[in-house]
Amino acid sequence: MFVSGLWHGAGYLFIAWGLLHGVYLSVNHAWRLFGPRNWPNTETYDRFMRSTGFVLTFLSVAVAMVLFRSANADTAKELLQGMVGLNGISLPQQIYAQLGPLKGFLQPFVSASTNMSAQEFVLAMAWLGVLLLVALLLPNTLQMTAHYEPALGVHARQAAPLSMLRVLDWTPTAPWAVAMSSLVAAVVMRLGGKSEFFYWQF
Repeated sequence: MFVSGLWHGAGYLFIAWGLLHGVYLSVNHAWRLFGPRNWPNTETYDRFMRSTGFVLTFLSVAVAMVLFRSANADTAKELLQGMVGLNGISLPQQIYAQLGPLKGFLQPFVSASTNMSAQEFVLAMAWLGVLLLVALLLPNTLQMTAHYEPALGVHARQAAPLSMLRVLDWTPTAPWAVAMSSLVAAVVMRLGGKSEFFYWQF
């Protein structure tokens, strides 16, 4: 993971990002070895880890990606503080004005901002909600190609007749070929667009 961080860019935050993921993986593997052995019941363990594991993984990756995309340590610190609300919370003026009696209680933490309109704020929250549902409910690429064992230990599971997994299950058919060809054509047409070279520090 150290080498992976160095490969992404010649900067200390990239190296810290790689090492942090190394720590994450070590903790994960250690827990997989010792956690189930010391848990009194397999069923409750699976139920507990399904939700807790998701939340821990999501938060861990979100924290690590701050290191990956920050220009320096001060920026990373400010972003991490902002993620837990230590920099305060800003709401559009129109929404802040509607808080009524709550304004006095929330004043130490929440302030009014003119940087974003209420409509833009609501639209951004709606997009976040939709994208979160897409990420959580739709099958990922490993699930879609599970019949072909795309990675070690990934096996196909029986899907319900009307489930999204069955609908999006990848099979080498003409409709899939047309869909993938259309996607590739769209991507190729966008190659000439403006974009920042991601590995510019390498």
